[in-house]
Amino acid sequence: LTIPETIVTAPGCYEIRLTANIEEGCDAFPNITKTVIVEPSPISDFTYSVPTDVCAPATLTFTNTSNTEDIADPCKDPTYTWAVVPVFGTSATATGFAIIDADDQDSIAAENQTSPQISFTQPGTYTVSLEVENVCGTNMSTQEITIIGDPTVEFPVSQYEACSPLPLNYTIDFNLLEDVKPV
Repeated sequence: LTIPETIVTAPGCYEIRLTANIEEGCDAFPNITKTVIVEPSPISDFTYSVPTDVCAPATLTFTNTSNTEDIADPCKDPTYTWAVVPVFGTSATATGFAIIDADDQDSIAAENQTSPQISFTQPGTYTVSLEVENVCGTNMSTQEITIIGDPTVEFPVSQYEACSPLPLNYTIDFNLLEDVKPV
């Protein structure tokens, strides 16, 4: 029995059929068909809906652009794991975000959705990561996202005195005052 060699250059599902014939040309056995799955080594990548800083509270949509997303069913078996970690030294908190489950009716947890939404309720810098795993390996990509909070205004004196009459359109130059500086 000689099995021909086939070179596969692209990931996907391939159906292989083996037919055995006897010399008289009759089928000796029924055809045997098997599916061969060729998967790529995963390369994790993603984008999100707002490419610049955004103010809290905000919900961002993340799109999985990993190379495993282009494989047609039934080959599709990668596992996706999304994680969010507050960056130390910023105002980000461990409770300042939530990964939203877009479909409560399916059995896929929010952090395992292909392309989830993440709600940020607290300002700070967060590291968002996507880990992709299939039979060929595991790969992770990360991006930092800064969520801006409400501005903080500090005025170190309760009042500032000026003598009248003040000229029309009077302006205080805070750079000339030693006690009062913009924050």
